[in-house]
Amino acid sequence: PGVTSAALTMTRLWPRPVVLVEADLAGSDLVFRVRTSDGELLDESRGIVPLAVASRQEAPSAASLTSFAQALSATSWVVKGVTGPAQARSLAALWAHIAAVCEASDQDVIIDFGRLNRDSDTIALAARCDVMLLVLAATLEGVHHVAAQMAELSTALAGVNPTVIRPLVIGPDTHAANDRRDIAAFLADRGVLVDPTLSLPYDPRGLGFIESGEVSSNRANRSLLVRAGGVVVKTVASTATDMAGAR
Repeated sequence: PGVTSAALTMTRLWPRPVVLVEADLAGSDLVFRVRTSDGELLDESRGIVPLAVASRQEAPSAASLTSFAQALSATSWVVKGVTGPAQARSLAALWAHIAAVCEASDQDVIIDFGRLNRDSDTIALAARCDVMLLVLAATLEGVHHVAAQMAELSTALAGVNPTVIRPLVIGPDTHAANDRRDIAAFLADRGVLVDPTLSLPYDPRGLGFIESGEVSSNRANRSLLVRAGGVVVKTVASTATDMAGAR
């Protein structure tokens, strides 16, 4: 739950120019939830499909990604995803090419994978990520699922470049500290060491600010989601910078 909301929150609060790429094989969600910086609906003709076609035909450049993106603000862009699973199947062999375009970009890249496992077509793109956040609900079922997924993805993502995998728990803000501690302890008991476990609150009011792009007002800054999102972004951005510098 909350993968797209988390990705959009991070994009809106990211401290550097950033492109949000929708790579959810189930279909685009943001087309219904955000407007461009001009107040328009996302253009159906610009997005991941024409990007994939172009990536197969020409070598990627620093500007390749943004040429298929639409501006959300002065410092953030979005590459709209597929319309649904049928269109996603047509891209099955092209995700490695899309990954090369993302790597060549002179902006940071945040990717919304939706559901992901080692057999997903998008695993070639996931393998190029510096940081992977596994979004889960603060439930026993969610924790068991993410423990298994961390073990599976750790193997699938090994070998290309190191990927830091961390859980991102979505739940009530009043329980956030306890949820993070309990999840970290649960994973440690199973030999999965995570530092730190991250969290975002369930906050529909704050999500409204995020979706509208109103993240700098006093009202937005008082919202639970914007405040917690700032902490998550600071942690992830710092880790990504350290890993990029080490390569």
